[in-house]
Amino acid sequence: MGFNKILVVDDDQSALRMLFKILHAEGYEVFTTVNSNNILTLALKYKPSLIITDWDMPGFNGLEVVKAIRSNDQTKNIPVLMYTGKLTSVNDLKVALDAGANDFLRKPADEIEILARVKSQIRYYKSLVQIIELEKKISEVKISVLTNELEESNSHLISTKIKLLNSIRKQENLLSKIEELKKIVSDKNIVYLDSLLTELKSFDIEERWKEYEIVFSKLNSKFLDNLGKFHPELTSNERRMCIFIRSSLSNKDIASITLLSPDSVKKAKYRLKKKLIPDGNKELDEYIHSL
Repeated sequence: MGFNKILVVDDDQSALRMLFKILHAEGYEVFTTVNSNNILTLALKYKPSLIITDWDMPGFNGLEVVKAIRSNDQTKNIPVLMYTGKLTSVNDLKVALDAGANDFLRKPADEIEILARVKSQIRYYKSLVQIIELEKKISEVKISVLTNELEESNSHLISTKIKLLNSIRKQENLLSKIEELKKIVSDKNIVYLDSLLTELKSFDIEERWKEYEIVFSKLNSKFLDNLGKFHPELTSNERRMCIFIRSSLSNKDIASITLLSPDSVKKAKYRLKKKLIPDGNKELDEYIHSL
């Protein structure tokens, strides 16, 4: 963007002509108005790098001009130079600066002083705009990095969940085959097969679950914090059940991980609901996902 536009507001036509002549000769694009009530509309239209305003005017006075400029997100950073011939005391200067004016110039001022103040404020505004744009770029880069990290973390969570579910399916398949074998082998071998069944029920799944739980905890720290904050009385098994529910695992999958029967899982969920939602005004799944 260019930084050569200046908007001047003053009810004194001669003051406007004088400022226009000085600023235009220096290469600035100057817009003038005697109607201070239109200051915000004109600032939005012309997008100046500096506004010069008189203080004592009909309609908006200088302080109200500053207030109007500062009230809009698109204009709030534009520097305002108060240029006045009536309110010129030290106290007036303090009032103007406290109201949000960037500088204060007493009438009459000579050309050199006017241009020095104008150039100073425009340099300030240019630097401010550059800083804001830089901060925006830095913010965009940070958001992009965080988004990529989140996507990678979510992919890792999904991947570990798939591994966990695949282990459960493999276990179910093997258990089913052993149960079929039991129907056709001798009683002596049945004892051996029963020992295999017991071993298989914990094979691999616990390891997969721990891997999933670690990734889940990293991505759902707020959920776990809220769970601990609002329900510190929960046992470790109950907290684990909350993670199962938050992960949208079926009762059958939960049963395979915990070595419980599906009916026992249902009973555990029922007891958990009574503890978390005593009035019963929400479903357990809904409540867990709201934390």
